[in-house]
Amino acid sequence: MRDRLERWIEAAVRFAERHPEAYRVTFGRERSGAARHGPVVSESSRPTARELRRLQRAGRLPESLDVELAARAYLAMETGMILWWLEDTGRADRAALVEILVRLHPAASARPRSGPHAALTSP
Repeated sequence: MRDRLERWIEAAVRFAERHPEAYRVTFGRERSGAARHGPVVSESSRPTARELRRLQRAGRLPESLDVELAARAYLAMETGMILWWLEDTGRADRAALVEILVRLHPAASARPRSGPHAALTSP
């Protein structure tokens, strides 16, 4: 799971780094409808919510976790952190940014797989 999270987050940071204006327009305050987190954030939280739901069904995340809310909250934090970092990339080491985003992702708290085939199945 950690490897997948790291790849996803690394891709988001790399895109922001290579295309800062596109990232700012897509996720920053400049975009229209930013106050209500328009369709861009809603759409982009769906894959995270799906993954959290999958982990929840597998018993690796608490049933009480509202996966939709957790996905939106994480994504708001992730985009906010990346926007903050883009303002001055010297504020934080890129690797440290990726690491903290991985650690704070709701899926990072999933219990490890268990059972005889745990090591044979994909994360």
